[in-house]
Formats: sequence, structure tokens, C-alpha cells
Amino acid sequence: MNLDFPVLDGVTPSFADIQVKCTLYPGMPLVMSDIKALDTGGTVDIGEQRSGGRVISRGTGSVSYTGSITLYRSGYNKFLRFASKVAPKRNGKSLLTHVMFDLTVSHTPPVAAGEIYQFVARGLRIMGRAMNGAEGTDLDVVTLPLSVGEIVDIIDDQEVVLG
Repeated sequence: MNLDFPVLDGVTPSFADIQVKCTLYPGMPLVMSDIKALDTGGTVDIGEQRSGGRVISRGTGSVSYTGSITLYRSGYNKFLRFASKVAPKRNGKSLLTHVMFDLTVSHTPPVAAGEIYQFVARGLRIMGRAMNGAEGTDLDVVTLPLSVGEIVDIIDDQEVVLG
């Protein structure tokens, strides 16, 4: 066995093995496809009590999450059709930024013995839309910055969060 590149059964999950399920509130599921990128992150801002310049205690902190999803144009159109079913309307127009949804992201290797990596981004709302096309061979993509309520990693059927 070559330990320079240790992997389980010779295969480890990559972005090609990703499955993203979108669940709109009130519970309508859609398996999303045509995803170019998915970015999520979280930070904890921890308050400190100091004495003489030294930290003597810390608070539990406040968690902030970030996220965005970049869809190929075909995936964006599928998402628009799906979200417009539950979006509130104003003057006959669907209000996309008012739709709340969760994304369940699973990285599953093609080998059955491999471990599944899973997280859920909850309470998402779209904060904008950017489509930057240019002449050439690149495919059209649409990036959606997200307002994120919570990101939960799932390990051994247990939910784990930052704070």
C-alpha cells in the first residue's frame, strides 16, 4: 500500500460525487443539478474579559455563516421554476429573495465502503444574483450569494455546529 496518498478503498469523494438536495419551506424537495460551485463558511466571534491586558475569561461567542452557490444557467432556470411555486407574489411577480430553503449536501464516493460526508445549510435566502458572461467557450453561470441561518455537519448520525 502506498501511504503517500492514503485513501479508503483507493477512492475518496470529490466534487464529482456531490449530491445537493434543496428543500423549500414548506417541505418541497428538489435534487439540484448543474452546480458549478458551492461555498459555505462560518466564524465564531468570541468576546473576551481582560485584566491587565490578559484574557481571563471568554464568552461562548456568536456564530456568523456565509454561503453562495454558482449554478450553470440550466440549473438556475430549474431552481427558478421550483422556487417560484412557493414564492410570494407582488404585482404578479415572484419574489425570489423571500423564499426560504435548506440545502443538504452529500459527498458519496462511488465505492460502497466509502464514508459519506454530509452537511446541511439551513434557513437560506438568496441575497442577490450575478451573471457575468463573456465571449468565448465558457458556459453561462449564475452566482447566488446566500443568507445562511445555520450550517450543520453530520457525523455518525450526530449534528455538529460551530457554536
